Amino acid sequence: MIEGLDHVAYAVSDLEAQVELLTRQLGLELVRRGTFRPTGAPLALLREPRSGLKLELVEGEPAFLHLAFAVDDVAAERARLGREGLDGSAGVVRIEAAQAESALLTQADGPALQLLRYDAGSPDA
Repeated sequence: MIEGLDHVAYAVSDLEAQVELLTRQLGLELVRRGTFRPTGAPLALLREPRSGLKLELVEGEPAFLHLAFAVDDVAAERARLGREGLDGSAGVVRIEAAQAESALLTQADGPALQLLRYDAGSPDA
């Protein structure tokens, strides 16, 4: 079952400048730094403290990357959405830094969708 929107991911050309602006000037909190699995690029996960909205920034050519949804069962939702025509051929992967299972699905005419199930105690949840 889809539990809700978890975060939005966006690539930025200067990761450090964006982290600086969003944390020091606009009040977002840095949750963690890591590596964006598909490209190996550095990333920063930020959270707006009042709403809990999360933003994943990845260093790279500026672009919208994906919408991420929290789910109770990554494999089951990947299979269900695959039957609806989304491509989940990348499979289910473990993201140790996030303490989560993840699957990235693509579609012909729309954003990539990430499915996430966090472990209890995950810093990203």
